[in-house]
Amino acid sequence: DNSKWFAGMDEQIMSWASSRPEDWHLGGKCDVYLWGAGRHGQLAEAGRNVMVPTAAPSFSQAQQVICGQNCTFVIQANGTVMACGEGSYGRLGQGNSDDLHVLTVISSLQGFVVTQLVTSCGSDGHSMALTESGEVFSWGDGDYGKLGHGNSDRQRRPRQIEALQGEEVVQMSCGFKHSAVVTADGKLFTFGNGDYGRLGLGNTSNKKLPERVVALEGYQVGQVACGLNHTLAVSTDGMMVWAFGDGDYGKLGLGNSTAKSSPQKVDVLCGIGIKKVACGTQFSVALTKDGHVYTFGQDRLIGLPEGRARNHNRPQPVPALNGVFIEDIVVGAEHTLGLSTSGDVYGWGSNSEGQLGLGHTNHVREPTVVTFLQGKNIRQISAGRCHSVAWTAPPVPPRAPGVSVPLQLGLPDSIPPQYSSLKETNIETIRARLRLLYHFSDLMYSSWRLLNLSPNNQNSTSHYNAGTWGIVQGQLRPLLAPRVYTLPMVRSIGKTMVQGKNYGPQITVKRISTRGRKCKPIFVQIARQVVKLNASDLRLPSRAWKVKLVGEGADDAGGVFDDTITEICQELEMGIVDLLIPTPNVTAEVGYNRDRYKLLLHSSASFVNDELMIPLDSFVGQSADGKMVPIIPGGNSIPLTFSNRKEYVDRAIEYRLHEIDRQVAAVREGMSWIIPVPLLSLLTAKQLEQMVCGLPEISVDVLKKVVRYREVDEQHQLTQWFWQTLEEFSNEERVLFMRFVSGRSRLPANTADISQRFQIMKVDRPYDSLPTSQTCFFQLRLPPYSSQAVMAERLRYAINNCRSIDMDNYMLSRNVDNAEGSDTDY
Repeated sequence: DNSKWFAGMDEQIMSWASSRPEDWHLGGKCDVYLWGAGRHGQLAEAGRNVMVPTAAPSFSQAQQVICGQNCTFVIQANGTVMACGEGSYGRLGQGNSDDLHVLTVISSLQGFVVTQLVTSCGSDGHSMALTESGEVFSWGDGDYGKLGHGNSDRQRRPRQIEALQGEEVVQMSCGFKHSAVVTADGKLFTFGNGDYGRLGLGNTSNKKLPERVVALEGYQVGQVACGLNHTLAVSTDGMMVWAFGDGDYGKLGLGNSTAKSSPQKVDVLCGIGIKKVACGTQFSVALTKDGHVYTFGQDRLIGLPEGRARNHNRPQPVPALNGVFIEDIVVGAEHTLGLSTSGDVYGWGSNSEGQLGLGHTNHVREPTVVTFLQGKNIRQISAGRCHSVAWTAPPVPPRAPGVSVPLQLGLPDSIPPQYSSLKETNIETIRARLRLLYHFSDLMYSSWRLLNLSPNNQNSTSHYNAGTWGIVQGQLRPLLAPRVYTLPMVRSIGKTMVQGKNYGPQITVKRISTRGRKCKPIFVQIARQVVKLNASDLRLPSRAWKVKLVGEGADDAGGVFDDTITEICQELEMGIVDLLIPTPNVTAEVGYNRDRYKLLLHSSASFVNDELMIPLDSFVGQSADGKMVPIIPGGNSIPLTFSNRKEYVDRAIEYRLHEIDRQVAAVREGMSWIIPVPLLSLLTAKQLEQMVCGLPEISVDVLKKVVRYREVDEQHQLTQWFWQTLEEFSNEERVLFMRFVSGRSRLPANTADISQRFQIMKVDRPYDSLPTSQTCFFQLRLPPYSSQAVMAERLRYAINNCRSIDMDNYMLSRNVDNAEGSDTDY
């Protein structure tokens, strides 16, 4: 009954669900246990070298966990992907090669609901992700074309495999040097290294784009598994199994060790109903629908006693698992885990890093129960190169591509105090309303392409157009779930984005006056150069251009770009560049609409606190810049009388509402060169401001979440003094601090969009020296201090007075090029 709900209540429900999703998580938190090698951070807080399964609370929102080559990925129930572990070759998808010891969101996948993720357990590490809407992304090492983008380039961020557009991918696998995907209509595509015939294409050539395995035309392929240098595939009904690639150790199951470049039937496995296959380095595993495990390949890795292992080149059932119904099997590089219907986990194979979770590092020939997991209600397992994971969240049921994940909502314990409009409402009633609001968002999510979201030419009188009018005018926008506006925006921007570049063309900026001449504003310097560039060169994932500072020793790795953008914003706000004017509410310091972002949105204007100056004699009025102007053509000569006073007010308001239409149109046209402007109609003013500008409040808690310590740890006196100092700073001082360490004045609204970890580094310099920073690397360098008070004083001095970059360093000589540019250019 909509009459019982007003817009403010619905807005607070959606705000609650968006900002505190854990309150609505069904079934409480998931218990996740990790073990094995962890020196790169792949076990997160569970430790470095862990011999037995150890709980990791930071994984508590996990729906799926995927272990790979010294890295771990988590898919949460809402489709968000997080990663930790070794970052070399960009395998964590964070845009860099840094190791992460804390689970960190892959921001490039935000807005997409990821339903499946696979990653390799060897070579240099690569991954693929499948989204609810059907896109396939890949990232990491690109050797041999195994990412499917038509080249061998590494991708440090997820990039959509365009060659698979139009195919309904349902399952994927990453081998050490090749990849494969299966589609809903039973086709198999392979790509990457072709040695030994592992791609099944009848030859040994590398393929840099997905290519269909034509030898299996006429069959319905349901699953594929890729290993070190061989591949297995299973038919949809589980009655046919094929193998191809390197045949060493008999791992193809064909009774010999010969390599095969086209799919060969594995006779022993045909007709018995195979549920799943998996490939390791030199061995293979198959699981039947009735819970039996077959293995073949290198004898020490296949779980068979020595007497039985002689026939390792054909699939054999594993005797130690007789009488146990195995529900799932997973394979790392050289170890295997099995999960029984009773929740027991069995492990065998290599154990040099303790990856079997048995409390020792001895090789294990036959399946052995992981006693530390008994009674833990384990429902899913995963195995990486040398680490493993088990967790309690039930597996997600199979789902057709394009079909939304079923909505499952838990019940919060209480209503947070900030949602005051809901305090008298029953929580179960709120949950029912949230279901309805999510349903509305689902309908919008699936149909936004059909709606005319342009503010122009809207006709609100049509019954069928009323809903769209509510979106465009703004009343319904706060009721949309974040994915409704983030996914279309992310997808549209992704389509036009130039991939594979870290920055655009070089722009030269001079900030330091020379020969008595004052420099031109940075906005003017950059604008004169940017307008000459092609718009397509600026459509990049991060830095649209690279800044060269004249007379300052800085090599722009991101911090200089951020710093100059911040300075441009300050120039515009302070009137140094005569382009913007304050709104009347800014001048009067009252009411709303005192920011400068709103003219990008076609929201209804508000005159709650705007003063309307009424003259005494004619149809003139005060414009936004304070000048008296005619409010209609010839208004100077039209007398203002008592009888036409109401018409005057109407005309004056109409003039004020439309006086900057030309400017708005120009700004929208400029934005439309880079982003799809009509999609802005899905965002509220606040959401757009936060997406573009970040949050005005600098949160110390957020910085603590993304911090990384070097030459110092969390317990060190220096560290504790620093956090105490930052807590004591005013927000204005924290903004100055952010400028000092990163070049930015705000943090992104979403922590996942902080592309770099905040680094605190202890440096060997004299006591009580000034701190220094590297803005490009979000790094603060602290010398030793004699007290917290001295540190606070030195830090305050630095953030208020140290603006120039690297003025006394060796980089300075590189950036002074007398032949390039004259003083008049700057």
